Amino acid sequence: MFPGLADREIPNTLYDHFQQSYGVTVTGGEEKLTAVAAPEREAGQLKGTAGAPLLRLDRQTFSLDERPVEWRISLCVLADAHYLVRLG
Repeated sequence: MFPGLADREIPNTLYDHFQQSYGVTVTGGEEKLTAVAAPEREAGQLKGTAGAPLLRLDRQTFSLDERPVEWRISLCVLADAHYLVRLG
């Protein structure tokens, strides 16, 4: 879908790049959040400890014709993280 992408410098606005360079418009997607224990390999890469809590984000995006465009897995360190909601 994106020939030569690996050889290009990737801009910060990836979806704009997909549209301008490849004619692929990302129209939507879904993201799932899951609390996981850090696998040993990923813990080392994140300078953490195996088994420490991480937040895993699985994202899949789709084009105008509903073809999958992107599948991304991100792992986020939760040290010093918090969740705050103000109600009312």
